[in-house]
Amino acid sequence: MLKNIVALVVVMVSSMALKNDSVKLTIHDFNQNSNKLTFEYEIQNDSDSSIWICQAVDSKIPLQYEIKLNEKEKSVRIRQASFEVPANIFLEEPIWGKYIKIESGKSFRGKVKLELPLQETNPIKLKSSKSDHTSEYIAKQLIFDIGIIPEDLSKLKNNALRDDSSENIAYVSSFWVEENPESICTRIVKNTAIPCQVR
Repeated sequence: MLKNIVALVVVMVSSMALKNDSVKLTIHDFNQNSNKLTFEYEIQNDSDSSIWICQAVDSKIPLQYEIKLNEKEKSVRIRQASFEVPANIFLEEPIWGKYIKIESGKSFRGKVKLELPLQETNPIKLKSSKSDHTSEYIAKQLIFDIGIIPEDLSKLKNNALRDDSSENIAYVSSFWVEENPESICTRIVKNTAIPCQVR
């Protein structure tokens, strides 16, 4: 049975110079069946300058979403191309994120497709803890995050960018992102019924 659900709340959490209403995230075509969750999202840049969003983590990493489960609050958080390195992981060399530029007044549309039930995953920490015990719950709320950088990434130098970066696509070092955290644009979808599995 398909579910078409309207996103109800928009929250912009900014650690950089972005106005709360200058970048808008909307969710379209939210559909769910017995084994798959899909939806489209759109970022509209109404700020006075270009912004950059991460579309993919390093090509060596197969996962492009970080999924965090919260059984107590009956919610799930999904973050596009998360660059947050877990505190217990030490990287000898950086992971490179592919950022694309969205010009002022322009928008970008993407699609999320995930298998159900959702399980907690981190693109950087690929191996999950092994446990014979699992529990399941139904998430009544989905929180979708996208990281945004309002700085002009094409002008970065030294070790911040990979050599194959261009004016509109930037391959950015995770070390630089750790020191210059993204602003997070969030959309909350309520009244969901998403199966989640906790290991």
